[in-house]
Amino acid sequence: MFGYFSSSRVYNITEQGQKIKYKNLDMTAFSFTTSALGRYVTVFRPGHKHLVLCEVKITGTELACDGPKINLMKKKASQSSVYIDGDTNYTADRAFDGKINTCSHTTKQTNSWWRIDLQGVYNISCISVQNFEQDSTTDLSDAKFYIGNSLENNGTSNTLIPHGTYRYNVFRFDISVLGRYITVIKEKKEHLALCEISITGTKIGMCFMFVIFLQWNVTVVKN
Repeated sequence: MFGYFSSSRVYNITEQGQKIKYKNLDMTAFSFTTSALGRYVTVFRPGHKHLVLCEVKITGTELACDGPKINLMKKKASQSSVYIDGDTNYTADRAFDGKINTCSHTTKQTNSWWRIDLQGVYNISCISVQNFEQDSTTDLSDAKFYIGNSLENNGTSNTLIPHGTYRYNVFRFDISVLGRYITVIKEKKEHLALCEISITGTKIGMCFMFVIFLQWNVTVVKN
């Protein structure tokens, strides 16, 4: 039995595996009908039996953004509503608390949104979201990302960023964009949940920001 506990999935291997040769060793290969997201793979043999593994090879693709990650631990976040289950409030800051099993979560509504204030202007190129289960609540394939420096209309007045390359909630933008605020919005009447968000980007220095400010405020005087 192969357990993907971080994605809450367990694959029970009952069929006969395929015999293959690997590094001059006789091995048995098992293929799964559907792939699963996860960090940990556990092999468990039930019953009072030995478990012997001579060589393990796992086929998969690392789902992450390339480049420097922004430290989000002291950033501020908000969302359109807060889902409450018993004594647990699924607040916006749970999306970057370093725990995959704690998530931000809105109530079910139209135009559910989540926003983070990076407290500085960053050049952003990629956003990834780890969710421990994939369903309509955590699926972000139809989500929209707005990045910019305005809070008008909950941040949706900022630049709408094309997804670029998307796979398993990893969004690599075709062109990086400058911004302080990132807003994620789902227009359909659905929940919006983010379990662990990672943002790739570099902070823009004050000198560069000052040059941009001057460019935006140049007044041309004609004789």
